[in-house]
Amino acid sequence: MSRLKEYKWVLALMLILLFGTLLILNKQDQPLSETPLVNEPMTATSLEQNELNTETVSIEASPISEDSTLMYVDVKGEVHQPGVYRVTEAMRILDVIEDAGGFSDQADVDQVNLAMKVYDEMVIYVPNQHETEQEKKLDLYPDQNHDKIRINMATKEELTTLSGIGEKKAEAILKYMELNGPFQSSDDLTQVEGIGEKTVANFLDQIQVP
Repeated sequence: MSRLKEYKWVLALMLILLFGTLLILNKQDQPLSETPLVNEPMTATSLEQNELNTETVSIEASPISEDSTLMYVDVKGEVHQPGVYRVTEAMRILDVIEDAGGFSDQADVDQVNLAMKVYDEMVIYVPNQHETEQEKKLDLYPDQNHDKIRINMATKEELTTLSGIGEKKAEAILKYMELNGPFQSSDDLTQVEGIGEKTVANFLDQIQVP
């Protein structure tokens, strides 16, 4: 009888072990539970943020404002299309000559300061190669005393004829006008390097400004 009891206990333990093993194997076969992925609807705010993050925003340059003062100049002489042209204060004589179709074949280009800035009511005269010096002065500026040099239109050679003005000072005057535009009064000449009030007084009766 004792042996039979021992067999029963052994059999019970084996059944318990077998049952436990089956439970463990059954759990391993079951798929692991996963948290489902929820596709939340995108709100307007999230859409806008997404666009900002993914799109390349192209920024166009603002158009140049037309704040420059409009002016008018009169182009005469040896150009293909003489006439009155609308210009801005940033333009040079070269720009206006190009607008007028360029120089003619008979133009005396050396008599024109192409780098000079334009100003309102300016007369840009391009002489003929065969004109005399006297003819070049006639009828260009009806309100001007032709015995005086119009400082804003003067060439280097004309400037050196003024009392106290040599080549270096003449070049300084032309350079000043290229950078700052025409002189508005004789006092502006003192702003040129190397030219003071005494120098201006020496040739004041020889020039006309503007």
